[in-house]
Amino acid sequence: MSLLFTLLLSAFLYSTPVPVEPIVPDGIYLVLDQFDVQPQGIAVGQLIPYSHDFLDDDEGEARFLAVDPVDFVPLQLSTAPEGVVQKDKRINLLLTLESASAKRLAEFSTRHVNQRVATVINGQAVTLHIIRMPITEGKLQVTRCTDHACEKLLVALKDNVVQQD
Repeated sequence: MSLLFTLLLSAFLYSTPVPVEPIVPDGIYLVLDQFDVQPQGIAVGQLIPYSHDFLDDDEGEARFLAVDPVDFVPLQLSTAPEGVVQKDKRINLLLTLESASAKRLAEFSTRHVNQRVATVINGQAVTLHIIRMPITEGKLQVTRCTDHACEKLLVALKDNVVQQD
């Protein structure tokens, strides 16, 4: 009887899918912790990878972040993101949030002055910043992009534009 029970239990365990954390929605998230290597587990928040594909310098940057999946600003845009070529030929990406997201950003950034936040797109953190002052106008700028990174972000963010009625 015990061998049969063991076989049944083994079959159940191997057939049960391993739970995978859902991808967080695109947005701006409060960073709870940073890790150089993927931890086995985290006490609070949701673990996401930090992509260094978009920045020109990743020296000393974390590889994984624990973010607060509840306290975040959805990355819903009122207009298509705009790439602006600078004098040094690098592109800055300009984003304008739609009104509800802009209001949430103002409240969020006021609560989290001097704290780290991450911009998350497609389940990966693509930027990491410290909020120095409240962001009240709903306008964001992504800088330090690598040669083709802003183009990739432009494509990735096109689905975030909220359709106006």
